[in-house]
This record gives sequence, structure tokens and C-alpha cells, in this order.
Amino acid sequence: MKKIKYGIIGFGNAGIVHAKVLNSIKNVDLVAICDINPRKTSLARNLYKVNLYKDFRTMIKKENLDGVSICLPHYLHSGVSIFCMKNKINVLCEKPIATRIVDADKMIKCSYKNKVLLGTIFQHRFEPINLMIKKEIESDKLGSLISTSISVKWKKTKDYYLNWQGNKHMAGGGVLINQAIHFIDLAQWFNGGIKSVIGNMKTEREYITVEDNAIAMVFYNNNSFGVFDCSTSSNPFFGSTIEIIGSLNSIKICDGHIVFWGGKTDNAIKKINFEINKLDRKFWGKKYFGYGHIFQIKDFIKSISLNKLPSVGGEDGKQALKIVLAIINSSKNNKKIII
Repeated sequence: MKKIKYGIIGFGNAGIVHAKVLNSIKNVDLVAICDINPRKTSLARNLYKVNLYKDFRTMIKKENLDGVSICLPHYLHSGVSIFCMKNKINVLCEKPIATRIVDADKMIKCSYKNKVLLGTIFQHRFEPINLMIKKEIESDKLGSLISTSISVKWKKTKDYYLNWQGNKHMAGGGVLINQAIHFIDLAQWFNGGIKSVIGNMKTEREYITVEDNAIAMVFYNNNSFGVFDCSTSSNPFFGSTIEIIGSLNSIKICDGHIVFWGGKTDNAIKKINFEINKLDRKFWGKKYFGYGHIFQIKDFIKSISLNKLPSVGGEDGKQALKIVLAIINSSKNNKKIII
């Protein structure tokens, strides 16, 4: 099998995860890593035998890459991705795909025009528990869905927000676009999309320009509804919960583990959680990342090899962004937003 030459732009927490996964795939040759921070390129030098760059344009021009992971601050996703795609390189972009819909559209258009792949990282879709839930829904084992709600209650410190994450222009938003977007994506994926939202937000910290608390009532395409309750002000860290109420059975998941699952025995639930714990222990990234990056990056590499669309593409990234921005818009204008 032909070796796929691959690069990474941005070597922060996400970039480190991408590198470790890519380095474990037999038909991938990780040849280049780019970051403007000398400390991060020094770390990359110690970990991998790759060419190091400060300027992504130089890296793209010098390296004959098949694919690249974009692991940069949100406001850079669109411009850097488009540059890579114009140079005929397949792009796997960390979430969110962009901070504006117009930029997401440009990225998607560019991928089609240049006949390259565009993937968006939503790694939780690839975790076995969420695939299991999706299968249960599609096989009607839960019955008709009545509601799907998420709770994201995390603790983020002042140091975290003093970086680009606290700047609306750079991040595009706060808890919704940074933390909750993964679970918003799962909720809409389980229900076939969202048709409208009513949202409200507040910012508790005076030194940031993004929301750190948000709540929304959402109405799904399958005529069910739900609530998104999101915060980075939780002390202590409560974690993330998904609750799905069906006409036959219901499910509650907390931090990727089953709390309740109607229709399954206690022994069956214990067995599933045991297998999840085994996967958790094998993963080496940040706990809240989950281990889905392993499966999603492998899926993207397979897509490059077979020249087929990735399981989670640019349109998926755009859809999640639309939902987040609709909640922000609803709060700002005090009205229901149709998506």
C-alpha cells in the first residue's frame, strides 16, 4: 500500500494527539510539523523525525504532502485550510470548521473545486458507545425519540481564557463553540438534525468577550426536542451528560459511560462500561478528548487511500457551526432562530 505523506499545522494539545495517532498508522509517513512556537517545535523534534517549519506556506510548498491536519486556533482554520486545498492537499480540520458560515462555505467549495477531501474532527461520533446509540435509534429499539438533552458542566480557569479562547474574534464563541459543540453535534446526529433553537447566554467573567454559560431549547427534525445546558463556570468539574428519552427505552450517558439504559440488564451495562474503561486506559490524550481521534484519523487516512469521502466531512462541520451560531444569534436577538 502506498505510503501517505502527512503533515500537521499546529502542535498544541490537539496536534500532539494527531501526531501520535498518525505515527501509529502503518501506511502513513508523518514528514512535517509546523508551529510558530519554538517550544512546541522543540517538543516535536524530540518526539518525531520530521521536518519542522514556522511558516505553513513554506511547509506546503516544500513538502509533497497527501494530507494535513489543521490544529490551530479557530480563526485560522478557514484560511490555512483553503491554502492547503488550493495546493491539492487533503485537509482534516479540528472543530469548529470555521467561525463564520461564509468561511465554512468557502472551504467546502474549495475542496470540491480542487478535488480534495475535507474532514472535520468530531471524534466522539467514532466512540463505540455513541455508534451503539446511533444503531439503537436507527433500529427503533428506543421507539420514537421524545427528547435529547445535553449537559456540559466544565471548569475553565482564568489562565485558559487569557489565551485566544477568551477572545470572540479569535474563538468565534465560548463554551458553545469550544466545549459543547461536540455534544451538540452528537445530539443533532442522533436526531437527524435541528430545525430551530431558542437560546440564552451570559458571561460571568469580565475579562473575556465570549460566553461562558449558555442554555438553549432545541427542536429536532424528527419532531423531538431537548435542552442544551452548558457552562465552563462549574466548580468542581461535573463533566458531560447526554440524556435520550424514547417512547420505549431511554439512555443516560455521563462522560462516555452508561448510567442508565432502558432495555439492557445491569450485567450488560457493566460489560459495556468495562470495555469502555479498557479503551480509556489505553488512551494517552486529555481525558475529555476521549479516544475517538484514533478512529476518526484512521478513517480519514482510509478515505485518502480509497479516494472516498470521509465519514465526517465539511458539511457536517458546517451544520454544527450553524447550530452554535443560531443559539448565539437567538440569545442576542431574543427570538427563535430557524436553522
